[in-house]
Amino acid sequence: MNLALQTMLASSFGAAVQEIIYWYNLRHSLNEQKYRELIGSVGYWFALSAMVLGTGLAAYFWFAGDKWPTSKEAMTFGIALPLLVKQIGSAASSGVRFGPEKPLISYFRGY
Repeated sequence: MNLALQTMLASSFGAAVQEIIYWYNLRHSLNEQKYRELIGSVGYWFALSAMVLGTGLAAYFWFAGDKWPTSKEAMTFGIALPLLVKQIGSAASSGVRFGPEKPLISYFRGY
């Protein structure tokens, strides 16, 4: 398999694994209103899909060069990048919040 494609797939897989772990941790809270809204939000699923696919693309540009990473390194990159983006989104949007949150904002805040 082409090393560039292998890197992209492993990174996207890592991003998907990170999201599965996120939802697994929430398994006892899924009856709460905010999580029901999140699950039913088209914007959330679009953002999630874009993040998983975008992580693979980001890995391609990050690692492009003479030496491609191992699958384990690319998967670790895929797990870490969405978490980093969520933390940046959370820090940038922290402050006083009025009213209900939109599901897409909740995704980037990490809850």
